[in-house]
Amino acid sequence: MQKPESERISGLDILRAFAIIAVVLIHTISGALYNLPWSSLLFKIYIVLDQFSRFSVPLFVFLSGYTLTLRYKNRPISAFEFFKKRLLRLLPWYFFWSAAVYFYIRLSVFGQSAPYFPLWKVIFLGKADYHLYFVPMIFSLYLIFPFLMFFIKKQANVTLILIILWQTAFYYVLSQFSQGNIKLPIFLNDQQQYLFFGTWIFYFVLGIYLAVETKVIANLKKYFWVIFSLAVLGLILEAQNTFRLASVLSNLTVATRSTRLVVLSYAGLSLLTFMSGLDYFRHLPKRIHDGLVRVGQRSYVTYLAHTLVLRVFSTYIHPLSLVWTFVLFVLVLAVSDYLAKISLTIASFSHSKILYRRTEEI
Repeated sequence: MQKPESERISGLDILRAFAIIAVVLIHTISGALYNLPWSSLLFKIYIVLDQFSRFSVPLFVFLSGYTLTLRYKNRPISAFEFFKKRLLRLLPWYFFWSAAVYFYIRLSVFGQSAPYFPLWKVIFLGKADYHLYFVPMIFSLYLIFPFLMFFIKKQANVTLILIILWQTAFYYVLSQFSQGNIKLPIFLNDQQQYLFFGTWIFYFVLGIYLAVETKVIANLKKYFWVIFSLAVLGLILEAQNTFRLASVLSNLTVATRSTRLVVLSYAGLSLLTFMSGLDYFRHLPKRIHDGLVRVGQRSYVTYLAHTLVLRVFSTYIHPLSLVWTFVLFVLVLAVSDYLAKISLTIASFSHSKILYRRTEEI
């Protein structure tokens, strides 16, 4: 019989599996969204799937804050030890897969349309491919983690409220900018917005908050179905907002963007739903439960590798029908996870803990 602690850890790994599955789904259907008639039923289905999956990166960021706090909330943080561990867990795989995807793009047909960036931007800003903004962004949050945890411990509710107000105001400004109502000198595209740690700080702080205020999760469990229902309502409003913006602005990138207030509401409610429903995971069939746990444990390397795999398969498989979209999605997820498994297995032969140790705090 599993101990409560091991159940909690496996539950968090399952959440990581959900997050990476959602990331792969977003990127799998994104190509189809820009090639389908907007009036088609398939386009509408893909929009709903895309918006449903927008909890993905918020969940990764939330889990980073939550698990870091569980590790450090009852002991002093040595800045040298803390940042050394973060660097050694993040950077080796980041450098490897950044180089792999960068050279694949440059040497393949994708290189014809790929923008050129100087090497320092490729390394420090995640410009090797569109998803790699995540690593410099999450490390930026690591830099301020000790300060955030200090304030949460001192004034948890006040700190959380202030962060919510910041995130709401910031998303409102970004939404007004995206709709052409105001002008900003920065944040001109998705990656610039997503690279900035302030875009995701609420989810990170929410993770810290729930790890410190442990009684809150116990109270949330009593209202699981209420929170779940609100999350479903949030998804409906989010999808409606996407269709409206697409119609008004004729810009699908802006319409689906994660930096909208409706996404903030939906993603926040989704995180609370996940955390209040962790106990339900223990009722999953053992094979599914253990499989999801393993996928979650490899999710960081899978995340880094999946766009390279997607580019390879999308050359031959076009997600312009539900069947082929499902085939492409399953192939990309399975092969990316298998590459992560092989990478971690090979690394284990080096007896280097920084390469194959569990990355539960990423």
